[in-house]
Amino acid sequence: GIGPWLRESWEWHYTSFYFEMTQVYQILGIAVFLTLLRFFLNFALLKRIPKWFNIIEHDAQKFPESSFKTLIHGVTWFWAMYLCVFGEDKFFFYPSITWQKFITGAPVPSELYWLYML
Repeated sequence: GIGPWLRESWEWHYTSFYFEMTQVYQILGIAVFLTLLRFFLNFALLKRIPKWFNIIEHDAQKFPESSFKTLIHGVTWFWAMYLCVFGEDKFFFYPSITWQKFITGAPVPSELYWLYML
């Protein structure tokens, strides 16, 4: 287990059945990376843009967070569209191939894995 409070409990067995520790570390790493990216972008760029365009103070306070959310959601949306339309399997044009040769517990292709991890 992770610690004495979680050792040999049903929560640990339930969670460890679905997640490997490497996936937990990857999730934490992505969270730390996105947090650092957000702080850097806020400091370097996103807090300055409202001043350049003379945006009112109330909206200028919301601008950095909204911009970062738009950036992250836009990147993941375009990545998903790229995988569906131009990817190796072309899920958009042939949706039935999603279930061909499907085996429970089979490894997920890396591009889809990282899309879902993000």
